Amino acid sequence: GNDYFFEKRNMESAVGQTAYSANKLIDRTFPGVNVALVDYHWEPGADIIYDEHEIVLRLRLAPDRVEAVGVLGNFTTVPLGRLMMRTPAKTHSRAVGGMVERASVVDCRYDPKWIEQLIGHQDDLALHAVPSDLDMHNGDLHNDMRRIATELTAPAFASDAMIEALAHTAVIDLFRHRLSHDARRQIQDTGGLCPIRLRRVRELVECSLDTAPTISDVAQDIGISPSHLRRLFKNSTGQTLHEYI
Repeated sequence: GNDYFFEKRNMESAVGQTAYSANKLIDRTFPGVNVALVDYHWEPGADIIYDEHEIVLRLRLAPDRVEAVGVLGNFTTVPLGRLMMRTPAKTHSRAVGGMVERASVVDCRYDPKWIEQLIGHQDDLALHAVPSDLDMHNGDLHNDMRRIATELTAPAFASDAMIEALAHTAVIDLFRHRLSHDARRQIQDTGGLCPIRLRRVRELVECSLDTAPTISDVAQDIGISPSHLRRLFKNSTGQTLHEYI
């Protein structure tokens, strides 16, 4: 069917003898996404293993800062920001301070299959993690998550419907953020289109039933100017977009 359900499983565990706990205070599950207010507690030296099967979007509500770092697959360490994302992969975080710490967070855990159905693009986001994932700066995403926290802690009329709608909005804002980040990085590295935008161009051209889209139509869809699109497409493929269409 089209509905996805989350298994109840321990997805985060501490190794060694250091204490670590994650206590869900409020929990809501909707098709494709689990939303929760979680209280985290850890002791100095805790090494927290993440074996994620979902895409996790997390906003730390309090405190402003924690003495902890995220460790990516290439052993790059990144201080954990207030807003972060984790992709389906085995990663870990490490407490580097000398004090017991607590953090109150709001989590949105998305089923990748549901995201693929909703947006049509999932692989590009899920397959690569970058250091900025662990310290994201995006006002729209921050506001989405903050509003979800408000609806969880102070329910009003139709709060569940609002939480579900905000969780949908957040994942779209997440993809817009990543698309913008990937586009900037791809342009800097190769002068071409990022993978998500290149695939979208191909979809628009190859899936048109009656008449092929114009270059202006394609450019408007992916949010860049026609002249910029022509140049980036040629750099990415070696073929002009006019020839491709």
